[in-house]
Amino acid sequence: MGDKNHILFFTNKCPHYRVPLFNELGKREEIKFFFTHEDKSPRGLKVKYYIPQSHYLLGIKKRHFRISLEFLKEIKQNYNIILLPPPDGPFELLNFYLSLKKAKKKGIKKRILWWNPPNWKDVFIKNVYFYFRMRILKFLFKDVTHFLTYSNSGLKVFNEVYDIPRNKIFVAPNSLDNLEIKKNSEKFVKNGETNKLKDNLNLINKRVIVFIGGLHKRKKIKELLEAISRLGKEYFLLIIGKGPYKKNLKKRVRELCLQDQVIFLGEILKDSEKYLNLADIVVLPGLGGLAINHALVCGKPVITSLADGTSLDLIEEGKNGYILKENSSKEIYEKIKKTYVLIKENKNLKKKCQLSVTKKTGINLMIKIFQKTFK
Repeated sequence: MGDKNHILFFTNKCPHYRVPLFNELGKREEIKFFFTHEDKSPRGLKVKYYIPQSHYLLGIKKRHFRISLEFLKEIKQNYNIILLPPPDGPFELLNFYLSLKKAKKKGIKKRILWWNPPNWKDVFIKNVYFYFRMRILKFLFKDVTHFLTYSNSGLKVFNEVYDIPRNKIFVAPNSLDNLEIKKNSEKFVKNGETNKLKDNLNLINKRVIVFIGGLHKRKKIKELLEAISRLGKEYFLLIIGKGPYKKNLKKRVRELCLQDQVIFLGEILKDSEKYLNLADIVVLPGLGGLAINHALVCGKPVITSLADGTSLDLIEEGKNGYILKENSSKEIYEKIKKTYVLIKENKNLKKKCQLSVTKKTGINLMIKIFQKTFK
């Protein structure tokens, strides 16, 4: 192998927003990805990867029971760096243990974990699991050489909860392709598509709020609907995304008599900037994730929650948005009102929002931090 790295990268999925990152990593390193939860080949991915076959038992997928065996077989190949499977659920935790043990036995010197450890409380049964997982991981982490995380909040959890020395932890801020997003956003404004879409949706001279993400209960969209109902008839909400909670949300829309103010647009993977351009504010009351980055690059102030801590690195209170403490409909309502004041008083808010994310994140920065751990 000489001095060239030979990397095995274990991760759950390759969502569309990870394709640019993985492709760029593939250009710079000899790397193979192992996706455990993918059902089909990721569109646009140009690197080496493997997806284990799905197998069923009594109609239930039993892929989880095979992952460990297939991945352990792959570890036997000639790798000198491994990015270990994130230890989220019970089966993932088992895979993490087996993979770590096998990698150490094989003599792989760099055993890296890319994970943003959760720092929030959940329902009782999950909290019990989180506690026992923490105790197990504190022991297993002794054999991990480097820790990569998305945020400073993740760094804090690794350091303070898991007792990982600071010099073993690297923060690679979670990022999208900022340049491509900004380019698309500006293109849709210049060619008139944003105004055309606004006209088609009858949103001219209306106050427009956008939610983008999966339609799940934990996203707190129902509380956002209740906030909209308090704001008045001139406020409109565009909901971009799909998920199992859609029926519940549509029912709540009817109960609140918001049929004329709420538009469900479905999942939009391509050219979503066209729709984000319509927003005055992007509101993400639950788990915001990379949607925060997306909105800020489009120049939109964001109201979001603490969630996994990523928002603390990006949102500057009262400058490019607000962070919710309670996630209640009353608090969302109040933050929306405050953000409209912020918009009125700051003519350069769009540029401020863009700079707040482009100065701190980016695919090239992520890769730079990844490669730092590979050295």
